[in-house]
Amino acid sequence: MTTVETDPLEDELRRTRAELAEARAELAAFRAERVHADAVGFGSELLQVGIFLSSEDGRIVDVNPAFCDITGYAAEELIGESSALLLFPEHRDAALAAMNAPPDAAADVVSGVTALRHRSGERRYVRGRARWNTDGQRRLLVSALVDVTAQRNADREAARLAALLDASPDAILSADLDRRITSWSKGAERLYGYTAAEMIGQLPDVLIGEGDRRAADRLWEASLGQAQFLNDFETYRLARDGRRVPVSITGFALRDESGNVVGGAAIHRDIPSVSKRRRRSPAWPPSSRPRRMPS
Repeated sequence: MTTVETDPLEDELRRTRAELAEARAELAAFRAERVHADAVGFGSELLQVGIFLSSEDGRIVDVNPAFCDITGYAAEELIGESSALLLFPEHRDAALAAMNAPPDAAADVVSGVTALRHRSGERRYVRGRARWNTDGQRRLLVSALVDVTAQRNADREAARLAALLDASPDAILSADLDRRITSWSKGAERLYGYTAAEMIGQLPDVLIGEGDRRAADRLWEASLGQAQFLNDFETYRLARDGRRVPVSITGFALRDESGNVVGGAAIHRDIPSVSKRRRRSPAWPPSSRPRRMPS
């Protein structure tokens, strides 16, 4: 019987390769665990993404702290409860129907903006998506959500204010500190003949005649420096068709939450139109003639 000798270097090489393969397997397992942890929420806390996992029967399996912040519930109050606890009646049937639809691992079950029921009963609007996943033993619906309530409320308030401004017969406009126009109401379109698309982002120079530029600069500077409104200065502005329109201007500074001036706004009233409105309305309160802008 012939004995086959082995090369010690080859044996060492085989052992090294086996150890390397084992190390790679351990690294892959660690990465898989990290991905699962991220799905549960440990990796999402810094992003303030609310994550919750629910089972096929709609029971909540796990949540992360950000999700608790969004809903107002503690984790122990949610785990084991039905997802319907967080849904308003008008959304409940549609959401549960989507969750019970045949799962497709490549498709989102729910995506977009919806309202969740906060512990206080308030509506919390969230944007996100939900997708079926598996942890190796069971299928779970993994939902990732971001609270957009403040943004939605701000958008609705902005739309309400825009509607109010557009309903005004006066021209209402605003500008940033570089004097570039940031808003232009329907009244401004009617008074001057320029659309918002034409004026936003532009300087107001097309509205100001050569003889009125110095006075306009002083009015702008005075408006930004005032703690309150700078009222009723009479001057002229140019319409698109070249007419000089006599207007009464009220200017004021725009400030951010910290009180810093970030721009200015103005209300331009067409003086002849104001006079007509006052003559037509006997209930209009008497007022003094607008002050003229100092030269």
